[in-house]
Amino acid sequence: MLSVVIPTFNEGDYLGRTLDALAPQLGPGDEVIVVDSHSTDATVSIAEARGAWVLSMPRLGIGAAKARGVDASRSPVVAFLDADGTPARDWVARIRDHFADPGRQAVAGLGLYESDRAVRRVGYNLFACAVWCLGASGYALFDVPWLPVNNCAFRKDAVVACGGFRSVVCEDLDFAMRARGLAGVVYDPALRVRLSDRRFRSRSFLGQVLAWAHADLRVFLGRPLGTVGYGAPR
Repeated sequence: MLSVVIPTFNEGDYLGRTLDALAPQLGPGDEVIVVDSHSTDATVSIAEARGAWVLSMPRLGIGAAKARGVDASRSPVVAFLDADGTPARDWVARIRDHFADPGRQAVAGLGLYESDRAVRRVGYNLFACAVWCLGASGYALFDVPWLPVNNCAFRKDAVVACGGFRSVVCEDLDFAMRARGLAGVVYDPALRVRLSDRRFRSRSFLGQVLAWAHADLRVFLGRPLGTVGYGAPR
């Protein structure tokens, strides 16, 4: 069984495509959990029409929404997608293959960006690949299990035992720092999703990268940023 958790807030423009790509890959007993922070658009109706289990909660940050989805999940393996993250056709199959190994605790996939301009797409994806390689290297060298929460899966018990996700900015790095030493994590670049470039378009590429870098630095210093005023869930 597999639980797929997708946090949402006003994701009506993206969620349908993500769920439509995911649906043919699911099997009996699998579930899709949409954790919605009181959307005012068609997000909830889109999710319900496609058979997702919708949970409602206040806007307490995307980390809190993910934690709510994990708590509610009924499967031993939980995967994450963003609402604008379209999974590849073999996404679920690759996750199942990884967790056929009883020692596997988590798998981190690669998210690549879409753009209507080729130059921007290349630049965005060079950045995405560099970040992913940095995360894989951090685990290989320092046992810090960075899991990109727009494309990852893990055994629920293992992550809950490490404290799960908190309502802070860059909740994936915050979790990684607290879960140092978690065994059985694999980095699979063929486990892919396609992400929109909306964050870069709304803030500029450099502005978004600097915002993430600032939040990451705060996590490293043990003073993570809270989500109030940050616009979470994103």
